[in-house]
Amino acid sequence: MELAFFIYFPEAKNRLRKLEIVSLQGMGVISGVIRSSPTNAILALLGEPPLHIRVKLLARKFILKNLSIANNLVISSLESLVNARVQSNNQNNFLLVLLNAYNDCKRLLPQLSTSLINPYFYGEFELINFYMKIDYLEDWNRTINNIPFIGSQVINSSFHEIIQSNWSNHIIFFTVGSKSYDEEEAGFGVYCEQLDIQVAGALPSHASVFHCELTAIFVALRLIQKHFIKAVVIVCDSKSVLIALNSRSAKVCDSKSVLIALNSRSANLDNNLLWETRGVARDLECQGSKIQFVWSRSHRGITGNDKADWLAKSGRGMDVSEVKLHYRNFFSHNNLLWETRGVARDLECQGSKIQFV
Repeated sequence: MELAFFIYFPEAKNRLRKLEIVSLQGMGVISGVIRSSPTNAILALLGEPPLHIRVKLLARKFILKNLSIANNLVISSLESLVNARVQSNNQNNFLLVLLNAYNDCKRLLPQLSTSLINPYFYGEFELINFYMKIDYLEDWNRTINNIPFIGSQVINSSFHEIIQSNWSNHIIFFTVGSKSYDEEEAGFGVYCEQLDIQVAGALPSHASVFHCELTAIFVALRLIQKHFIKAVVIVCDSKSVLIALNSRSAKVCDSKSVLIALNSRSANLDNNLLWETRGVARDLECQGSKIQFVWSRSHRGITGNDKADWLAKSGRGMDVSEVKLHYRNFFSHNNLLWETRGVARDLECQGSKIQFV
């Protein structure tokens, strides 16, 4: 039942894609194809990059991670090799692949967040046990989903009734992050009707949707600090960001577990900004402010969310400020390059003729 629910109601397309690959791999093992066919043929069948493409992708990820650490010995060595104009006649030479990846990635350095240590290990120790108040309105969402053909006006009025009944004296902020379909523009929006606050901003094109959503929350918390607001509800439509902000993997007791949690993938998407956001929220709590986070589904007709979404989309077209991004934000661009090549290949196989000019 859980597998069927996952397939028909996938939480994320990339998870469904991974499940499809595992399924195809299993079929290959059962049928014996994997043992009898060339590796690249099997990878192509599974929709995975061939080995020579995968090497380039891994090299780019390796370089990006090392570029995020200031005074890195690997980067210094590669820079000296570039200056020495090292060349190789062997096109499969991994050193040459690394040098090409370095030359390609170093142009991203102005947008890359760097630190003297591995960016995983960032943040004050006191933040580890800080716990945010988050309400996912599970009962309300379940009720809304079970009503067929429910209108957006009904959803909007019902949502605001829930907010007023639980947090009647609170100021309500709506936050949204947005990225264009072509992955070329990114932005965020913050909206508060009671204080007539409308904020829109642009982010670098490599910023992930996660980073956009997290930036919107961070900006909202800064505005709350600026206006000395004592009771606030922040409505966010990204469940993954809220889960990351309050990740249980960061609530630990002994020092060894702290290091494991800080170095775990689940706790470190856009790591620096994640810890900064937690820090601002904690400071507000220490100053007597009551911060309540609420999750709502996007594009359901909730007026505040729709307004914040409009601001976020408007922000995508603005001038981009100098924002430093965690190196993981650039991985999606890496994968997009391979996926674009795959779509072009499929079209060629179907008889289409494509010419890039």
